[in-house]
Amino acid sequence: MSAPTMPTHGVMEGEGAATNAQAVPAHVQLIQMATGCWISQLVSTAANLCIADHSVSGPKSASEIAEAVRCNPRALHRFLRVRIATRSSCFLWRPRSPLPS
Repeated sequence: MSAPTMPTHGVMEGEGAATNAQAVPAHVQLIQMATGCWISQLVSTAANLCIADHSVSGPKSASEIAEAVRCNPRALHRFLRVRIATRSSCFLWRPRSPLPS
C-alpha cells in the first residue's frame, strides 16, 4: 500500500512529470493548505451574488456588475481583483476598468 499523495494543484501530471515533492516545495504546500479556505470563500461569495449570471452577455465593469447584484462597487472591484489574482475566476470582467467612485 502506497502512502497518500498531496494534490498537485495544477502541477504537470503524466509522463515526464516531477513528483509532487519535487514540483511543489513543502512551504508552498503549507501555504496552499492554510489559504485554501480563502479560495472556497471567494467562489462561494461569487456564487451567492450570482456574479457569473450577470456576466453572460459579455465583459462588464465592476460598477455594472455591482449595480446588477446591488453591492458596493469599490468592494466588488477589490473582490474581483482578488478572484483574478487567485485564479478562482471563470467569468468575464474588464479588470482594467477604472476604480468605481
